[in-house]
Amino acid sequence: MPIYDNLYDCAFSCHNAKQYSQAYPLFRRAAERGHAGAQNMVGRYLEEGWAGTRDVAAAIGWYRKAAAQGHAAAKEALDRLEEQKNASEQQMPPQQTAAPTDTPSTPQKDSEKELMQPLDELDALTGLRGAKRTIHRRVASEN
Repeated sequence: MPIYDNLYDCAFSCHNAKQYSQAYPLFRRAAERGHAGAQNMVGRYLEEGWAGTRDVAAAIGWYRKAAAQGHAAAKEALDRLEEQKNASEQQMPPQQTAAPTDTPSTPQKDSEKELMQPLDELDALTGLRGAKRTIHRRVASEN
């Protein structure tokens, strides 16, 4: 039995005992080693905010990893989040454009694009657009 199975079993015992702060790091270690069940649970912890801050974009990444290995619950979570995304897009007013800024625009580097991908996914789920989105892009491009 690979060690990540033991990590997962221990993490699930902590989870069932509602010791979430102890369970999450164990799930995370097993997930990083490729355990599909642990990847699903990391996604769930991030989606629900049980790991601290709620991070739906990161949760989607972990659900995708688990779903790619055939994990049924992760596939269901991805389908559910996709339905929520579609429902929120149908209810959104047309996108407004942000006011022009005085700073010249520069092309994003590949690493900056990678930084923006989770924000883009989060935008799709939350409908965050306009000026707030521009601020996020400006901060990311300055770093």
